[in-house]
Amino acid sequence: INLYFSAIPFVQVKGQIVDSRTEKPIPLSRNPKVLINGMHSDSVVYDQFSGSFQALLPLGEAYTFTGSVDNFTATPVVVDVTKETSFTEKEITLYVASVPWVQLQGQLLDNSSLTPITLDAQPKLLINGEVADTVQIDPVTGAFAVNLPFGQNYILGVDAKNYKTLNNEVNLTDYEEFVVLNQNVFAEREDANMVTLSGKIINTKTGKQLEEGYDVKMRVNSVESRAFTYNEKDATYTLKLPIGFNYDLTPRVINFYNRFEPVDLTSAAPMSKIVRNFYVTPIEVGQSVDIENIYFETGKASLKPESFRSLNALVQFLNEYPNVRVEIGGHTDNVGSAAVNERISQERALSVAEYVVAQGIPAHRVVSKGYGFTKPKASNRTAEGRAQNRRVDFTIVGI
Repeated sequence: INLYFSAIPFVQVKGQIVDSRTEKPIPLSRNPKVLINGMHSDSVVYDQFSGSFQALLPLGEAYTFTGSVDNFTATPVVVDVTKETSFTEKEITLYVASVPWVQLQGQLLDNSSLTPITLDAQPKLLINGEVADTVQIDPVTGAFAVNLPFGQNYILGVDAKNYKTLNNEVNLTDYEEFVVLNQNVFAEREDANMVTLSGKIINTKTGKQLEEGYDVKMRVNSVESRAFTYNEKDATYTLKLPIGFNYDLTPRVINFYNRFEPVDLTSAAPMSKIVRNFYVTPIEVGQSVDIENIYFETGKASLKPESFRSLNALVQFLNEYPNVRVEIGGHTDNVGSAAVNERISQERALSVAEYVVAQGIPAHRVVSKGYGFTKPKASNRTAEGRAQNRRVDFTIVGI
């Protein structure tokens, strides 16, 4: 028999998309793609592990290959097989280079309340003292996005009605490639609708003011406040907040449990002053902390939703210190029998422990026990004392 062979009229092109700065392949997390003659092609097959590609294309044409990566520019490569008559292979490298800027995303925020600066204040973003007219500000959330060339320092600010501009420094000198950064920009209210909070940071172990040598911050609605000032010599602080809002305030001292405090300023008078101490407990085995502001259905162990803010502060603490183990303790006054009070206290302690575990804390780090009325904090002879004794606390049992 006679065997006849004919040439395969194709070219096989293999290659990678490479970052021209690092000389390394673009990681698959950036979703690199290959364009042929400016278009996506079904002929391109990608290796899901190495990120390399190959394409099988008919002979007799010239093909322009381009790497496509978001926020990168590409250098095209031409594969000319117009004169080829038999199967051939070509290997190419498609170089891409990052666009020369960083994208900042964030919000324009009130420095004190950490609430958005909204449309009524007519906010505008300032970049190095100049109004950035082209940057769009969301009228409700104060959100913005702006591209800034890297390799420089910038001072961002807010130009807004009834606000004082603050300098918000952004250092982009160490960036060499496109990245998205979160950067909120703050301004300070100039009007009189503010309340001044002041007081001391108290160490619950000693019952006295926190000792010198600690760096103390304040989180307002879970964000560190730039309006908080602290004097470590006498453990005093001041914090100005706009009226008309509810706030969750939590001091932040490293290696302490920082007790959450709700502050309601919805009905506060402008320019008023409020004295409020905040409490921190050292992370030591045996230290106990009352869990304030938790509420149960009457006669039951079911937690009311208004308890979750305080319990979430405990969850955050356990997330920050993953080696800490705690016992949740339930306590009652002496009204009723010992058996009933022990049962109620155990059920309520268990309810709190189950909530904490449901938020992702491993169960072996949280145990619960009901003590009934065996561990009173105050006399049960008065209504005030009985109220203090009806409580749930936690005790550090391991670190």
